[in-house]
Amino acid sequence: KITSSSPLEPGKNNLISISVINKYNIPFQGIQIEGKSKFLNVRRIVDLAPELKTDLEEEVTVPKNTIEGEHPVQVKISLGNKVYFNKEVPVTIRAREDTREIQQVLEGFLWSGIRITKVNSGNTVKEESLRQSFGSLDYLFTTFSPEPSNVEETPAGKTVTWQYTLQPGDTKEVRYKT
Repeated sequence: KITSSSPLEPGKNNLISISVINKYNIPFQGIQIEGKSKFLNVRRIVDLAPELKTDLEEEVTVPKNTIEGEHPVQVKISLGNKVYFNKEVPVTIRAREDTREIQQVLEGFLWSGIRITKVNSGNTVKEESLRQSFGSLDYLFTTFSPEPSNVEETPAGKTVTWQYTLQPGDTKEVRYKT
């Protein structure tokens, strides 16, 4: 059994415990316990007394960009050439949201615009939406990159919306010029 006090936090030190219970009324000496994953690589040799539990605690640092959710840890328990347990056991990685928006004013001869950049530095997928309103005349003379996902008529003109998905590590840029 693998446990941690809570879901593991990317970019921080976490304590993982591998618990082994000797269900038999005989001692085992020289039991090899291994735990392997993208962020864990532990191998210990222990002695197990009859009908007792042994906990192996290991401090691990989960890489900051590890995607949230369940991740497998391969746990193997063996004595000599005999394997008693060899299974993937899931551990949970906590979501770390970190989405930033940067706006930059663009100016040229007889035109102006905005560049909006969104960056997902977290480890979770983010559904994003960006809305901007334009007067009717402004809208006619505005170019968009990329084209908006939706354009709505309003009493004051038009409202454009961009909808997109930001994967962990992704950057999305939207520009418009009038």
